[in-house]
Amino acid sequence: MRDDIFLQSFLELGKDWPLSLIKINEHKNSTIFSSRHLFEIVFFENIEGDFLSWRHHRIFNDWQDDIFWMSDEKFQFYWPLIASALVEHDDKS
Repeated sequence: MRDDIFLQSFLELGKDWPLSLIKINEHKNSTIFSSRHLFEIVFFENIEGDFLSWRHHRIFNDWQDDIFWMSDEKFQFYWPLIASALVEHDDKS
């Protein structure tokens, strides 16, 4: 996988975001969006320290800023739902 697939997909969207990305973005401040439950579903093998770092980053940062400087692997770790929506849209294009 190229290391900028999420960024390229995001840049190609422009103002025409897919519905899945709009819905996720609308709920990004919801407690479920940074919950232990979501973390355990997506990253079931990680430990407590990873969850606290993950949650802290998500609470105090924004995916639209992170996408410009994070590697794909790191972006997918911190923003798994956004990454999935971008890949889904890219696959449909």
